[in-house]
Amino acid sequence: HVLRKTGFHEEAAKWISLKEYLEVYINGARNTIESMRRFVKEGNNGFGGYFSLLYQARRLFPDFDKEIHELFFRETSFIKAVVRNAVETEEIKELDPEEVARNLRYIFIGHSFEESFNGGMEPDDAWKHLMFYYQLIKK
Repeated sequence: HVLRKTGFHEEAAKWISLKEYLEVYINGARNTIESMRRFVKEGNNGFGGYFSLLYQARRLFPDFDKEIHELFFRETSFIKAVVRNAVETEEIKELDPEEVARNLRYIFIGHSFEESFNGGMEPDDAWKHLMFYYQLIKK
């Protein structure tokens, strides 16, 4: 896959459709969840631990906010480039790439956070929410 070879380089955004990117993103989440299972005791919630870890790191490491913001910025920039390409190729309607990118991230992150209080996020549910939004914006 393009993302495995190039990472979040904006040039790679020209080689992947928005729908393909969302599939890769959800599959990445699915793989992360599977790899975390061995570290989480049965009955516990890996997502709750993940969000808790973020808050602890924020308290303990002075530059953590800056570092995590940079990570979020790079990811959003890449999604924005994918969206820009999706507009140019007429995969989706002519919309503001910044807003679409943020909405896609917020759907995933918001769903993950909310489900961290309910046993953890299921990738298929996140996919359903992302595809609902995708259907609204596709041409």
